Amino acid sequence: MKKKLIKSILILATCLSLVKAKAQFTAVATVHHLDPTSALSAGSISLAVGSGSAPYSYSWTPGSSTTNVLSGLSPGSYVSIVSDAIPSTVTHTYNIGYKARWVCYYGSEFRNDSLIPTAPYSWNPAMTKNTLLSGNNGWAEVVVPSLDCHFILGFLDEATQPDWYDDIYYGVYIEGGSVYSWYGTYAYLGNVTEGDVFSIERTGTTFNIKQNGSVISSTTIASGVDLKLKANVASTPLAYVGVSFVDSTSVDFPGFVRDQPTIKHCTPGDNDGSISLTKISDVFPAQWDPKLGIHVT
Repeated sequence: MKKKLIKSILILATCLSLVKAKAQFTAVATVHHLDPTSALSAGSISLAVGSGSAPYSYSWTPGSSTTNVLSGLSPGSYVSIVSDAIPSTVTHTYNIGYKARWVCYYGSEFRNDSLIPTAPYSWNPAMTKNTLLSGNNGWAEVVVPSLDCHFILGFLDEATQPDWYDDIYYGVYIEGGSVYSWYGTYAYLGNVTEGDVFSIERTGTTFNIKQNGSVISSTTIASGVDLKLKANVASTPLAYVGVSFVDSTSVDFPGFVRDQPTIKHCTPGDNDGSISLTKISDVFPAQWDPKLGIHVT
């Protein structure tokens, strides 16, 4: 009887160990999206696998790679299947698009495909040049590399808060292993696992938040307006954000420009001085007040 009890305990411990192994098995992708000026087959996906039982096997669709890297990718969707020795399996779908071209930094900077907080603010935002034009469908996507990520990623149809997040009405909020919808205010949607793929998309008049390809929240969004992508990062970088819409610097929100002044001073004895302004690109909301003679931001 005692031997049977010990055997049962050992079997139970083994089963619990297998369940734990399956629960901790993660595959975190680094997704290199395309630069609009680069070749259309320069994308890549590389997987970092952790907490499973080696050896691991890899398969991709489409693709013939049997390693953790799939390269030479054009825009499109790619599915990875990773299996360990138990075997347990992790499957993810990734979209290859174009790099988010971050500008309009406020307490953040962009380097090595990452938006990095640089100031001691609670939120450090930036906005993209990439514009989802009126009437077009499109998406933005990011992989969560760890559970300490803390960011808001969303679309805005007007720029009113360059240093905050109040002008984001269609977004996803990730913090401390949890995901929330962000429609001006936030609502809890569920838990996050390392390696989860989150995308936000406009399809017609529907805005969706997707987690690993499944819709977890929807709301109504206007199809007839231009949208830009904005992010707010807290203590951790936001890396490798991809979008389906290419860089378009010709579209600005009203009043969302930077002025470069050209000043011609007066010739002695003449009133021939002048000031002319040239719009550079999207940065902070600004207006020129010739009466005050100052640039108001």
